[in-house]
Amino acid sequence: MIENIPSKALYGALAVYALSMGAQFWNNMQIANIESRIRDQIEGKLDQQARELQEMRGEIGLAKAQMVEISELEKESKKAFDRLSVETQDRIKKYQEDTNAQVSSLSVRIRRVDAHLTKGLADVGERVDKTPPPPKWAGVKKEDVGWCKQDPSKCDSFPIKWRYPTRENPVATFTSENIWGDEFDLKLAFKFRVTTVGFRDKKGVVENQAVFFDIGYEKEGTGEFQVLQSFSVKEGDSEETDVFFHTSAVNPDLFQNKLKLFEPTILLGASFSPTLTDSSNLHFRTGLTVAGGLLNLRGGEIRIGANVVVSTEVLGVGAFSSYHTTLFGKTFNLAPMMGVLVDSQLQPSLQVGLVYQLY
Repeated sequence: MIENIPSKALYGALAVYALSMGAQFWNNMQIANIESRIRDQIEGKLDQQARELQEMRGEIGLAKAQMVEISELEKESKKAFDRLSVETQDRIKKYQEDTNAQVSSLSVRIRRVDAHLTKGLADVGERVDKTPPPPKWAGVKKEDVGWCKQDPSKCDSFPIKWRYPTRENPVATFTSENIWGDEFDLKLAFKFRVTTVGFRDKKGVVENQAVFFDIGYEKEGTGEFQVLQSFSVKEGDSEETDVFFHTSAVNPDLFQNKLKLFEPTILLGASFSPTLTDSSNLHFRTGLTVAGGLLNLRGGEIRIGANVVVSTEVLGVGAFSSYHTTLFGKTFNLAPMMGVLVDSQLQPSLQVGLVYQLY
């Protein structure tokens, strides 16, 4: 049969087939590299780049990242949700039901903030109508202040009011009706701006998250966020945490690269069946075979099924077994097959050939 096919058509078909096999080889190698990296990271085998991605770096707001199982993430998430109000928990539950969403990451960040405010506006004491002071007035000594603290009844009340940054719309106010007493009032109206940035390995599943804190207030007139003149974010106390939990970004089952025991596949290829002629010579009948894999052993490495062979030389059905090896962690698409063929004359014969997976 092959002799009857024009040579140019045969060479063209072989060239197309070679190109398709080369493209498959290259794609399999690229995908295998990514799958291997993802699989290693899921199993906790991290290279230097991945380990650096998970490290805590305070100078750019990175936490100590940790990839956990979904059960561990749900456990940590429940702890966080339990600290919220019942109303908020109900809203989260409804949101997850409406969107069919699950928690994919959790970042717990608690910070102690030290702020230093200067150049505020102070109103000390009450206005005195008699000015200037007497020529022989020696001023207020620290002993006078101490005596007033010891016996406030002998001193006039001495109020103080300190505001920052303006008198009309302060974000920090300290007031005392009488500094000789023990009562005072401190009001803070700061705004906290938290910027969260997530980072993920472009070719893997390792993630981290950076959080940036700004403390300030809305600028009067423009509403612009104004950062305080001086503040610092310190490391937390012993009960505070700086940990980022997350699951892998992809389902590990997608990269098993194995077939189930009874998962069907369709194979296409060429079958060669030897037979004896009248002169007792061995003749190979060639035909197109369409096969269906029905039983998969060793995850699809060995497949057993039935096939049909069609050509001008032979028409028959049979049973076959094919062996599919792996290349760069991916199943190679070209596989040898062997089986038994029964032709239209009900004559059984051995069949061998090559098949590739069509579906």
